[in-house]
Amino acid sequence: MVGICPNPVKIGPVNFHVVTPMHRRTSEEVIVLVLSLISVIGLLPFAVVRFSMGDWAVGLVDTIGVIGSSLIFVHVWRTRRTEAPGLCIAVLSLSGMVTNLYFLGPRDLYFLYPVLIAAFFLTPPKTALKLTGTALLVSAITLYPDLSGFDFAKFFLSVLGCILFAYAFADQRNRQRDQLLQLATEDPLTGAGNRRALHKSLDHLIALRRRTSEPMSAILIDLDNFKWVNDQKGHAVGDAVLRLVSETIATRIRLTDSLFRMGGDEFVVLASGTTMESARLLAEELRELVAQALVTLAAPVTISLGVAEHWLHETAEEWLARADGALYQSKQRGRNQVTAALPGAAVRRIA
Repeated sequence: MVGICPNPVKIGPVNFHVVTPMHRRTSEEVIVLVLSLISVIGLLPFAVVRFSMGDWAVGLVDTIGVIGSSLIFVHVWRTRRTEAPGLCIAVLSLSGMVTNLYFLGPRDLYFLYPVLIAAFFLTPPKTALKLTGTALLVSAITLYPDLSGFDFAKFFLSVLGCILFAYAFADQRNRQRDQLLQLATEDPLTGAGNRRALHKSLDHLIALRRRTSEPMSAILIDLDNFKWVNDQKGHAVGDAVLRLVSETIATRIRLTDSLFRMGGDEFVVLASGTTMESARLLAEELRELVAQALVTLAAPVTISLGVAEHWLHETAEEWLARADGALYQSKQRGRNQVTAALPGAAVRRIA
């Protein structure tokens, strides 16, 4: 059953509050920005000294490093993208270091170690391992004629140990980071995203919408008669209902859509590239699928849904408020229904 929420209805304060500062930079951005800035500050004096001494080849290498690092810094500062810039600065610094070893020989070897370690902060561990391994081989070929057998062995083994240690550390760090991120953004009961993940996704989608003008819609979902299930059949059955509802919805939505649990028996689906009409059809299909799935638990539970398409210049709070108001209308009309909110309908649910 599908309805339309036609007029603005103000019914008390909404429960959604999204506060995630867009200006806060990620740790990846900070690392690339800091390392590119250090490269500029560190290489610029050397470039000046090289040119003043007539060492044009090495001075040119240092100058290329200064220019490249400056461009990377500006690019990351403006776009906030780090994957390609991180790879670029890693390749640039390693190439420059190996080139300097070719021109200057072992006397410039000490700078190789921090450059190798920095690569593991700029790129994924496996990529950094390939880059640093290649740099080690080229450096070994370059320095072999200038070092005694014993000194060459010390150089090769010390650099290899540095690379392997940095790889082990970076790989373990990434694994722990992924585990912490999962704990911080995933609802432990249902596996859906939690409120933190929802807020982050809302910021991302709204920023994308303002850049591309692609449609996107939100579907708010609330379980009907869920309190009765908890009271009459126990929380174990209630938890099973929540898991089954989450699994049913997650199986149906696209990979580009996202499912979140707001808490209690409320869920949200964010559907990117989806108009109001498409989202309404999806919501109706979800309603039917959940009803069929819950028959196996013999629980008298259905779902009510509210749908709202995002409109340009609308905040995340306003967008969810309209969807929430449409959900309230579904509840008021008898539950187990889908209601779509019209643009500008500032409908809100009783707190």
